Amino acid sequence: KPIGYEWIATNEKTYTLEQHGDVSRVVVACTQPVVINRILKPLDGDDEERRVEVIYQEGNSWHTIIVNLEVLLNSNKAVGLSSKGIIITRKNAGAFSEFMASMYDNSISKGELKVLYTVKQLGWVNGSDYFMPFVDDGTIMFDRADVAKSLLEAFVPRGSYKTWKATYIKLRKMNNLTLKVFTAAMFASPILGLLNMDGFALNVFGTTMQMAASIWGDCSTKSDLIVSPKSTPTALELRLGVLKNLPLIVDDTAALTPEEKVEFQSTLMQMANGKCKDRGKKDLSLQEIFNWKTIIFFTSEGRIDKDWTTGGSKGRVVVLENEEKPEYFDDLDKYMEIFENNYGYAGRDFIEILQKIGL
Repeated sequence: KPIGYEWIATNEKTYTLEQHGDVSRVVVACTQPVVINRILKPLDGDDEERRVEVIYQEGNSWHTIIVNLEVLLNSNKAVGLSSKGIIITRKNAGAFSEFMASMYDNSISKGELKVLYTVKQLGWVNGSDYFMPFVDDGTIMFDRADVAKSLLEAFVPRGSYKTWKATYIKLRKMNNLTLKVFTAAMFASPILGLLNMDGFALNVFGTTMQMAASIWGDCSTKSDLIVSPKSTPTALELRLGVLKNLPLIVDDTAALTPEEKVEFQSTLMQMANGKCKDRGKKDLSLQEIFNWKTIIFFTSEGRIDKDWTTGGSKGRVVVLENEEKPEYFDDLDKYMEIFENNYGYAGRDFIEILQKIGL
């Protein structure tokens, strides 16, 4: 990256020369390569604080961090980068910040600072241009990985698409309505976002939805793709705020007590509204509001809405009973082993098809 003429950068150090009469003094900014690589720009939110991507060498390895630009340009805050492995002390912090300011200013003015776009929600970005987390070229970064790291990992494909497809097609040909409904609904979730349609919940009792979950990712019970019905309302809201146009899959609600099932009624109403609650910050301003348009999946041993008292709740839930034992029931463990080791391809394929078709 371009820097001011006053700075001299080598592999060993970056420094400048200060002239004091006839004497030149070497002022070291840093003793390792540190580069402002890209500037961050959000695609789905306000650009409240300027942030940058910094790459630096520590020993024989390179590392990448995202920081507020102020951290680099404020010598008092720059010292905190030492916890990341960038060697900054009170002695060289001032020179380091001056060097970073020179690099940033020269890179901006010469148009040599590339942009890393960021999003705070998964799903559709810029209409149907992109769909997160399926942008693999490094041009868009999910900006809330700290709250959803294991969730992102659940969407990474694994195993053989050919094996998954052959097994799934075989099961689809069997006489089982619920698997077909789950399959259609799993694919319908991103369509709601494209059409700007409100979401809803799908409750099927007497079957498993894990096989259909393999369309999008890891369908094992340990996966973060499937959430516990005992999660707090705030946790479920947070998850939906991340997923946006991807399905929320809730584990078997049979684990809930009768009291918890009644409480789940109000939680479900809030989730089906497609918007998180207003919440305040310490400074009395409002937290950022996240919206979603997707389908919420959950199974139960019986109609979860049988004790519900309000029609509004029932109107947000599509209930389907699995009227007969699936043909694959006796071999369920065998099929689940296949899907727990081969998953995450069909959803990506479907998104590519939707992008080609467009609105």
